[in-house]
This record gives sequence, structure tokens and C-alpha cells, in this order.
Amino acid sequence: MEWRAARKKKSIRASKMWFFFIFLSSLIWIFTTLSHTHSTSIPVEIQYVQLADHQVLLDNNPQSKNIFVTSTGFRILGLRMIPLKVDIAARKLEEKEGKFYLTNSFLRPKILSKLTDGVVLNQLLAEQILAPIGVHAQKKIPVKLLNAYELEKGYDWTGPYQFSNDSLVVFGPSSLLDTLQAAYINNLKPNVLRKNISETYEILQLSDVLKWSKQTIEVERELARFTDVSFQIKLQALNVPDSLRLRLVPNEVELRFRAPINHLKSLPISEMILTVDYLKSQHQLSNKLDVEWNNAPDFVAQVKIQPNKISYFFQQ
Repeated sequence: MEWRAARKKKSIRASKMWFFFIFLSSLIWIFTTLSHTHSTSIPVEIQYVQLADHQVLLDNNPQSKNIFVTSTGFRILGLRMIPLKVDIAARKLEEKEGKFYLTNSFLRPKILSKLTDGVVLNQLLAEQILAPIGVHAQKKIPVKLLNAYELEKGYDWTGPYQFSNDSLVVFGPSSLLDTLQAAYINNLKPNVLRKNISETYEILQLSDVLKWSKQTIEVERELARFTDVSFQIKLQALNVPDSLRLRLVPNEVELRFRAPINHLKSLPISEMILTVDYLKSQHQLSNKLDVEWNNAPDFVAQVKIQPNKISYFFQQ
């Protein structure tokens, strides 16, 4: 039994030696091979920068192309593991019929400046490269808020939104511009508001290939605490011929609206003029006239007139 155990132990030692010999031989072969000079292709990643105003980048990913080089296996292995990265000024590309081409004469010096000593550039595998750059169109579109504001109970707006720019010009591919209806302000929905807005917001970026004439918009809008008010207002008749005596039934109406509390003092009842226009009766089939509040200030809201149509007849 002892001789069998010794024989098995000797066999295991021999197997280990054999595997070590194979590993060492392979390592020497790999080292020797990588030390030799080889000619092969390696990838280059091209990134386009410095676009002209009329250019648009159609793909933000680097453009990968192969070049043919001669160097040691070690250097080639490194260049394949970490490809060369070359920045190309897009504004300097050759343009033909709206397409842009990267020529060998322009690309070659850029690659040579990136190659280390011991790496020889033999040739580029293409005479010229079609760059992923197009000529963009432009479109003028209105500015709109992406999110509506929620106001605290009892508060309301006293005027419209004021944008630093009511519209923007967007540049990009025609196919994409055709789908755009507005330039949306990327305003995060805030807490319930009870004070004026005066903020600067960024334009919502719908695509990386779009360019905007401005990246931010200033937004302002005033609000105030509102109250409901009601008045009895005597009507005034307009454009009544001197030869006629027009009688209105009734001759006064109830005017109801919401208004900022701090504005009510600047709106005396004497300036709340409600009218009916006799001339408009010439174009109506009914014997009633519409009641109008033509001098209503901008800050009033939810205006209601009761009744809003008035009967009339003539007195002798």
C-alpha cells in the first residue's frame, strides 16, 4: 500500500510540473510575440466639437473608425484596450451639398499628434469620412410653462405672465422642428403660492441635437388676496337719437366680481360704468340690449352682471 501512495504522490508532482512548464512556455511565447513588431488595424474614436452656427450634431456618440499602424504587440494591445480619442473642429470640415466630410489630409495630423513614439501610422482605411453632422433649420415658437401653479385659497393673479422672451428660435433638423409647438419652461411645480413670481427657469431640453436662442427665461407674475364684491349700478344708454326717449327695464343691475383687496380703494363706484348701446339693437331680432362693462380694469375677475340683457321701450 505504501508503494502505491508514493507512486500517486510522484504522479501528482509530475502533473504539476507539466502544467507549470506549459504555463511558463505560454507566458514566454506571449511575451516574445508581443515584443515583436506587427502591422494591424486599431480603432480611433472621433468626437466633433466647435460646431458652426448652421451645423447640428446628429449623434452625440463618438464616431469610431479604424486606422492601420505598425508597432510592437504591447503598444497595439494598449491601443485596442484604450482607443485613441481625437477632437475634430466641425466648423473646419469640408461641406458638399449639406453634408460634411472629414478628409484624410485633415484627420492624419490629428492622429499623429496622439500616437506615442514607436507607433507608425501606415494609412487610414478610408479616403474620407461622412461626419454625423447636418445643416439645421430654424423655427420660432411661443414660450409656455410646463407646470401650472397652484394658488392658496383666496388668492388670484392680478395680471398675465410676463416672460423676458415671449418666443424663442430653435435650431435643429426639420423633421424634429415640425413636431415642436412651444418652448416649455422647465419650472418645477412649487408649493402653494401666496406671493408674486419672479424666477429664472431653464428651457426644457427635448433633444440634445436642438439648439435654442436662449437657455433661460425670466418669469414674473403678480398675485394678491382677492375678495368678492357686489354693487348696484345704474345703466347708461349710448347712441340714442335726440328725438327718442329710451326707457330701460330695469334701469340698474347687479355687478359682481372678484378683485384684489388692495385695489378696491382705487376703484370707486362712480367709475363702474355699465352701458347698453342702442345702435346694436338695429342688428338684433330681440327687443333686449346687452349690458357691457367696457372700462373694467385688468385686475378684476369672474365678472357677472345680473341681468345681463335689458328690455327697452320708447316713451312719447
